[in-house]
Amino acid sequence: MGKVYQVKKRKNFTPIIWAIFLATIMISSILGFVMTSDPNTVQYKGINFYQQNGIWQAKIKGIEYQFQFHPIDVASLNISSLVYQQLTAPQVILTFNANTTALADLDTFRFNYGLAMQDAGNVVSYGVLSNTSRYSFPVVTCSDATSSVPVVVVDAEGSKLTLIPMNSCLLVSGSPYELARLGDYLHYRLLGVIGE
Repeated sequence: MGKVYQVKKRKNFTPIIWAIFLATIMISSILGFVMTSDPNTVQYKGINFYQQNGIWQAKIKGIEYQFQFHPIDVASLNISSLVYQQLTAPQVILTFNANTTALADLDTFRFNYGLAMQDAGNVVSYGVLSNTSRYSFPVVTCSDATSSVPVVVVDAEGSKLTLIPMNSCLLVSGSPYELARLGDYLHYRLLGVIGE
């Protein structure tokens, strides 16, 4: 009787090699994405905004700016062109009630509004609605408004943002949150980050 030869069947490792190869690519892709992406950075119209300690920061036109809100959060504010023109006139007088309980919020808005206007090359003067020992500002009311120097009267005790133009005077009322949104909206728009 002849010899019987057993032919050993060679194992095909090709599917296993492909599986390991694909798994390596997938894992390295995920690791590369995780390692290079910053979860605190959000891009808006080509500008990188990053959040640090709850404050949004961005380099715009070569200058580092800070904001309470990202442009996406304020771009939806519906500000008419007349109101925007009054708020951003080359010279504006901002006045407020110095006897309000929301004085700290008004001061924050006043400070941020002043910075936005200064960055745009505009001038903001300040006044109060009635005499007070807290500020040395002059008394300024809507009757002092002119077409070349509008008066903006701000109140931080409203519940929602209200903007009422009255000839060359603009009444602005809103919660501290809404006033902060308005301040960032104006700053972004003056810097050209958001449009009409």
